[in-house]
Amino acid sequence: MADTPSFSKHKEARELKKQLRKLLKKQRLKAFREELVGDGNILVDLPSETITTQQRAQNMNDKIVDILKCLRE
Repeated sequence: MADTPSFSKHKEARELKKQLRKLLKKQRLKAFREELVGDGNILVDLPSETITTQQRAQNMNDKIVDILKCLRE
């Protein structure tokens, strides 16, 4: 049975609401991370890809070195 126009609109609306919820969740997480920076903490944004703990530590060290270089200049 083919989708009726009404059913199609409801399906589309559900999909848009789902996308909106995902976007709002991302924005809340971003705002939370930025809020932590206000306390004087340094925010180190690492990629969300699956990486080993050694790679994560090296990336964090590299970011900290870059930040310290900027502060010296």
